[in-house]
Amino acid sequence: MSMDFSDIRYYTDAEFREIRMKFATEPGIVEMMQYFFPQKSREEVIEFFESLQTLREFQMKFVVPIIAKIIAQTSVELSFSGMNNVDISQTRLFISNHRNIVLDAALMNYVLYRHFGEQFVTTANAIGHNLLVKPIVNYLLRSNKSFIVKRSLKAQEMLLSSQQLSAYIRQLITTGESSVWIAQREGRSKDGNDETQPGLIKMLSMSGGKDFVENFAPLKILPVSISYEKDPCIENKVNYLATLERGEKYVKSPKEDYQSMLRGTMGPKGRIHVHFGEEITGEKLQAIDPSLPLNKKVKELAKIIDRQIHTNYKLFPIHYFSADMLENSTRFKEHYTAEEKAKFTQEMEDVLQRLGGDYELHKRLYLTSFANPLYNALKYREE
Repeated sequence: MSMDFSDIRYYTDAEFREIRMKFATEPGIVEMMQYFFPQKSREEVIEFFESLQTLREFQMKFVVPIIAKIIAQTSVELSFSGMNNVDISQTRLFISNHRNIVLDAALMNYVLYRHFGEQFVTTANAIGHNLLVKPIVNYLLRSNKSFIVKRSLKAQEMLLSSQQLSAYIRQLITTGESSVWIAQREGRSKDGNDETQPGLIKMLSMSGGKDFVENFAPLKILPVSISYEKDPCIENKVNYLATLERGEKYVKSPKEDYQSMLRGTMGPKGRIHVHFGEEITGEKLQAIDPSLPLNKKVKELAKIIDRQIHTNYKLFPIHYFSADMLENSTRFKEHYTAEEKAKFTQEMEDVLQRLGGDYELHKRLYLTSFANPLYNALKYREE
């Protein structure tokens, strides 16, 4: 019996045509159009959305130009590597680290589109339902081939939801309908420590058979490392981590996710690099000890993903500077200049001054967030 995906899947072209004019009348979207397409009059905005017939047209004419402008306005450089590892004639599962609420998947797709051109078909992208803070955001994301990951459910509901999500992802990939992007963990990395949650691997396995290799090989998992030089949300993340370290419960404000989306999207990111790793083939899956119990096999697969994400993460001078500041050493001094050190120090001091409170705690958490990608890379490179 087929499973119903109607409450989580992305829109069909017909469904998109039914809701597209909501964009022309939604104040937030109109404001976005005025910002990114100032040459368009109010009448032209209406005509623009009326002209769009498919998700593909929506992405190529609306999403791609906006992402290009966001990159131009908020980053110094966008680079990419590992393109020879991507065969776009096959649908697959891209798993990346998670640093930016909405831009991680968008940047990956933009890079693939820039490299492969019109022949590239965009991925379906997993998003947490907590992001659907307004009906228009739901319309916008599902028109951009996003599907919904339900959060904060009771145990039985979570089990059913995970089964549904697993089946949907597998169906998209194995039928050739679409490749899929999903983050390696629920929620963004707050401390710069990118780790694949075993729970994600278990969720993916729910729709496959009992044989471990036959379960995961058809998904054609390909790890992706997304590296940001700066984090526009670093102040919020340090505040979050400090609250937990003080033994207090962190309570989100009602609009925090929405504000984080905006800040993460439009805030400065410095240089950005996207690297596509190697597919985790059936042969690589067979190298995992078959005598291990399932839970340990799951953890081994998570480690394989982590190894690629960490070793392929592009390290910038701020990562080396932060490690030296944490260690009160000059171990990595050849990786940054005195001018860069002064610049990084001032940027950090600006954040710490705005935060107030426990200066030393906030400083340690700030530096650790930027040093962890270096420590993780070194851990795997030294093995």
